[in-house]
Amino acid sequence: MSSVLQLKMDGCPYRKGSKLLYPHLQLEVIKSPHDYKDGVSHRDWDYIGSIVKTMQTPLCQGGIGSAFFTKDKHRNETSLVFILYGIPRKDRKNIYAFAICNDYSKERHFEQRENKEKSLYIEAICANAKQIREDRRVVTEVSMGKILINRIEQWGLKHGNDSVKLSAIPYVTQYYRKLGYRHIKAGESEENEKIEIANAAKALAGLRFKNDEILLQAHKVELALSHRSIGNAKERLEQQLRSLNKYIPEYLFVEGDAYNGGISVLPRGYDLEDLDMAFKEDRQTLEDIESLERVVNEKRLGVERAHQAGTLDDNTFQLKRYFRLLVANGFAVDCPTSKTERLMIEFGPDEAELACDSNGYTMRKRLRANNRLIECSKRTSKKGGRRTRKNKYH
Repeated sequence: MSSVLQLKMDGCPYRKGSKLLYPHLQLEVIKSPHDYKDGVSHRDWDYIGSIVKTMQTPLCQGGIGSAFFTKDKHRNETSLVFILYGIPRKDRKNIYAFAICNDYSKERHFEQRENKEKSLYIEAICANAKQIREDRRVVTEVSMGKILINRIEQWGLKHGNDSVKLSAIPYVTQYYRKLGYRHIKAGESEENEKIEIANAAKALAGLRFKNDEILLQAHKVELALSHRSIGNAKERLEQQLRSLNKYIPEYLFVEGDAYNGGISVLPRGYDLEDLDMAFKEDRQTLEDIESLERVVNEKRLGVERAHQAGTLDDNTFQLKRYFRLLVANGFAVDCPTSKTERLMIEFGPDEAELACDSNGYTMRKRLRANNRLIECSKRTSKKGGRRTRKNKYH
């Protein structure tokens, strides 16, 4: 069985009897027949799986590989599929976002849950603003991702789940923190998060990265520059160049000229003069180089200042400190708690990968009736009727 809920563009549901206005949103929640007695038929469940597999390309935009959405995984693991449709006008419906979840309160997921938790685990959530922009009449007041997560939380609360769990890739950990998610164990509340993790996350709150690749490169830069360099400034620079070339082998790091100073970044395999700005790919390459060069020199300048002041410590390397703490405390899905800082990066013949980042870091949020991401409040008018108050967003 599936349920359908009509939502306004602010994510609040239409009250019973209210006239539907265009544009609006529609949420469909589909239950697996393997986990729920009132789930949809096996045939319908397989059909939903095929829809998700088809829509992951435009909605996930490469963030999750297509190999993740297999028929066997859908049948054997997934408990719920949430699909958020946009309805820009009558007789039109487009998928704006979807999420797939496992219900850890169900029997076949008992081995996956910790400490008898009754948690909804968000395996994947994807949303794409491109479709919304194409539906020109649609103006979103709240992001589709926030609306979808809010409804997942409310569904879980209504059906006896005590928390929502997810694995956040490095790029989005700060986004989920804004939504109330923390690095905590099963059965714990947000206030139980270790103070050192909370402080490390707070130190990163002001950093902004356009995408996951830029953040990963910044993390590698910190790991490379965190090796204790000795000697004079010239010798320290040479050691930093060797480390950067090892940690980020897809680029060549060299000493900057007398005018630029610092460190210059070059594309491997061809000279910068070979780049033709008439080509989009070459313009993007130059943009990437300039962005990486800026990150390297800003971080190196901070390291040198700390070195001269005698204050060079873990606080100088904020990304490294944050992710090292998550690994050490068992929140890295890909790494055991015994994984040391030395082993946080793996070296191949042509590339260096951050060993603990691929499948993200575990985050949880306790579900409470008075803690909604989108508050849809009402108040009573003087005449005794009910009047909707302006929505408040948190």
